[in-house]
Amino acid sequence: MDPELFNQFGNMVGDSVDSGTGVGTVPTSGQMEQAVDSSGNSNTLTLGEGLTAAGSIMGAIGDIMAGDESQQADEYNASLALEQGQFEVQGLNEEETGTLSTQKAMYAKAGVTMSGSALDTATSTATQFENSKNIATYNAASKANMYNYEGQVAKQQGEFGAASSLVQGGESIAMLAMLM
Repeated sequence: MDPELFNQFGNMVGDSVDSGTGVGTVPTSGQMEQAVDSSGNSNTLTLGEGLTAAGSIMGAIGDIMAGDESQQADEYNASLALEQGQFEVQGLNEEETGTLSTQKAMYAKAGVTMSGSALDTATSTATQFENSKNIATYNAASKANMYNYEGQVAKQQGEFGAASSLVQGGESIAMLAMLM
C-alpha cells in the first residue's frame, strides 16, 4: 500500500501513522471513524455500529433467503404429494380391473349371468373402488395444500424476520446510510 495513502487513512480515523514505514495502529472499537456525506456534513460511526448495521442487513438477507428456500421445498413436497396421489389412484384402477375381471370369471365359471345380485356385487365393488380413488385424490390434494400453505407461512416468517433484523439494527443502518 502507498505509505501516503495509508497515512491519510490513519489521519482520517484519528490514528497516528509512521509516514516513513506506512505502519500505524489498528483502531480500537472505542475510537470514532469520521466521514463526510454527499452534502458535506461530517458524521461519525463506531466500528461496533458499523458491524451492527452490517449484521442486521446480512441477517435480513439470510431470513429472506431461508423463507424462500423453505417455500421452494414445501412447493416441491406439494408436487410430490400430488404425484403420490396419482400413483395411488393408478394402483386402485389396476386393482379394480383385476377384481372385477376375477368376479366376472368366477360368475361365468359357475354359470351365473351378470344380472341380479351378481351385477349388484360388481356394481358395489366398482363403487367402493371409485370411493377409494376419490379419497386418495382428496388426501393428496389436502396434503399438497398443506405444504403450499406452510411454504407461504415460511416465506412470510422470513420477511418478518428480515424486517425485525432491520428494525433492531435500524439506528446503525441509518447512520451507515447517512455516511454513504
